[in-house]
Amino acid sequence: MFKRLSRIWSLILLVLGLFLFCGQPPILANSLPQPDETGDFSGNLNHLYWQVVDPDPNGLNCRMGEFSIKQVWSLDNPGYPEIGSWPPVTTLQTDEIFQAQRTYAGFVVTFDENLNPWIFIKNKSDGMPANCFVRANNAFVQPIAESEFKQTASVNNLDTDIFNDIDDL
Repeated sequence: MFKRLSRIWSLILLVLGLFLFCGQPPILANSLPQPDETGDFSGNLNHLYWQVVDPDPNGLNCRMGEFSIKQVWSLDNPGYPEIGSWPPVTTLQTDEIFQAQRTYAGFVVTFDENLNPWIFIKNKSDGMPANCFVRANNAFVQPIAESEFKQTASVNNLDTDIFNDIDDL
């Protein structure tokens, strides 16, 4: 009886210790991607729904070089693309939402020559083709839940069909 009670108390203390040490239990943790200490969203990131938070009144630059996305992501393409030096082809405004395009590996982040993460956008939320990259950094974009994405799209009367073929390049 004493051993059983001792095990129960040990288990309770372990759970409390994990709760206090970790801040929140993993079950309650936020499922949205979190930036690293530099503000970058990187790693094996596959989150699709994002919102522009860049306060620049001119908008967030979306860049693309003289290549197609298939060429950029080609396994025959040596090295990393120089996305940061590519010209802006369009801009996205603060609070604009977008859906990221997955790479062939299933992730949404592409690294440039400086190992900065970028997100490729196939279509802007107004339905216009974007076909360009934005920096995956919390100074410029933030992840949003799919439900928030769909609600914002509905409120703004956006045609969500443009986002259905996410894997079709």
